[in-house]
Amino acid sequence: MKIGRRALALILGLALLCSCAPAESGPQESEPMQVARVLTLLVPNTLDQVVLEQADAFAADAARLSGGRLTIDVRTGQEPADALTGGEADLAFLRNAQMAQLDERFSTFALPFLYDDQRHLSLALNSEELLGRLNTGLQPRGIRLLTAFYTGSAFLVSTKGELRTPSDYRGIAAALRTDNADKLTVFSSLGARVLPYSASAIPNMLGAQAELLPEGADGPAEEVTVDTIEVDTGQALALEADPNTLFFIKSYHAAAPLWLGANEQSLASLTEYERAVLGEACAGLLAGLERVYTEREAAAFDELRARGVEIVEIERQQVSAVLYDSSRSLPPDPGRYLPPAYFDRRLYEIIQSYSPLS
Repeated sequence: MKIGRRALALILGLALLCSCAPAESGPQESEPMQVARVLTLLVPNTLDQVVLEQADAFAADAARLSGGRLTIDVRTGQEPADALTGGEADLAFLRNAQMAQLDERFSTFALPFLYDDQRHLSLALNSEELLGRLNTGLQPRGIRLLTAFYTGSAFLVSTKGELRTPSDYRGIAAALRTDNADKLTVFSSLGARVLPYSASAIPNMLGAQAELLPEGADGPAEEVTVDTIEVDTGQALALEADPNTLFFIKSYHAAAPLWLGANEQSLASLTEYERAVLGEACAGLLAGLERVYTEREAAAFDELRARGVEIVEIERQQVSAVLYDSSRSLPPDPGRYLPPAYFDRRLYEIIQSYSPLS
């Protein structure tokens, strides 16, 4: 666990106490004593190091903005599902999958092809209407979400072509990570031949021969050449294939948010001033994380482009509409993708309304 800020809070509290002492001896009316308020922030040790770095900056902002009256004690550790409700922390970073265990609607946010880019995700998920809907559902559990963050996405690299529109995915042989079963279903519904692999094995699969099992595992396996792989930007930069044969697809198809949550009682105990400080510090945290991930990805895109890789902007709204708007038809068209039972159409519509292209 990372500790030390609680001791700092005590020092600050003593400093504030000393500052309230009378300058001259003699009987005087005592003034209210200001005591530093300490909030514990849990940062799971499985998150990217940059999240911890920005959490430290968040704590520094809160102390600076409040003049030392609000201290954030940043601690690293495991990510128990009851970190907030169990009293282990006042604030905590929560993975989207962790939130989905509390409210299945959160699984909607991890479906493929929902967001144009990192800015779209941030604008939509931090909108007043969307956060309000989520927090209404979480209120009985004593949790309030403060901010949603983009912390990266997987992308596609293909030798097959640009993969801009829904029809472009028909017939590709795609090696995809097994971290999201609904993602595999989505790609299959677009007509892709899906080959599930671990994230570490996928970079070596481009151009390799692989066995594709038939649906239902009935009949002989088909041997295919993998022409599309799912990778992050670091893996894309490490590919050894001829860059002039590669298309890097800026699909943002695997962008699941990270959330900052708070214990409802802890928030309620703050003064109006302290809540204002916390809100401003959250805005700084959001800006800091966005800057780091945006600059990191932009640098990777520039490097890939400089090597001769074609960078492709997809028609994301077309792909999304084929997948998620088709379910409105009654009865649904044969062969069309049907969103899972947890799919929340209103949340989906809010997200799409924040698309820069809408």
